[in-house]
Amino acid sequence: VGGNDEYVLIGEVDAAPFREVYGYRDNNVQNGNTYYYAINAYNGYGESDLSDPDAFDTPRPQGSTSIDLTNQNLNRSGWDFSERRTRVWDSIDSDIFFEYDADLDAFFIWSNRDDVFIQSFGYTDDITDVNWGEPGGGWNNVGWMELVEGHAYIIGMGALDEEDNSENYAAVRVTSLDYLDERVNFEWAYQTDRFNPELKRAPSNGEIPSIVKYRRSGN
Repeated sequence: VGGNDEYVLIGEVDAAPFREVYGYRDNNVQNGNTYYYAINAYNGYGESDLSDPDAFDTPRPQGSTSIDLTNQNLNRSGWDFSERRTRVWDSIDSDIFFEYDADLDAFFIWSNRDDVFIQSFGYTDDITDVNWGEPGGGWNNVGWMELVEGHAYIIGMGALDEEDNSENYAAVRVTSLDYLDERVNFEWAYQTDRFNPELKRAPSNGEIPSIVKYRRSGN
């Protein structure tokens, strides 16, 4: 991290006959810190050089919640990603808000802030299908979108940097919409590392894509 080229050994994986894929899970990480990884191989004859440090990840928090819009002002309720909580829909601390329109019998995602942008990611099986926020383009210009079950939405929040990255990125995936009880059920992910568009979490056990032996140190 931060250009530090020193690595610390975090684990080893024993070779096995006829085994082609190896994996190692690093559980000693913190949300919002970017970690770079490299690997090498060794046996009784010597040790290889480290691989190129092109494997990296920035862990981020995620969760799921349900918001009841009945008896809310205008059938709206806000959501604050940084505090992981609901707020009054028109609060300055509400990054987005959800609405149920009884006349249209439809749910919507909105933002009433000029520095928040919403983008449809399309259908997903899981919140981890959302990989990166897309800087620069593809954002909705009207400030709202209709919610669709199974669809995910990327949210860019705050000031832009020189490469048009938002200050923070988040994602929402609608797991279900309850039209009878006017309730939105959704998963969320929030990248705490400023100007970092990575939203994808590392895969679950059994789906590890690469071998990891060293983690680069530094902050």
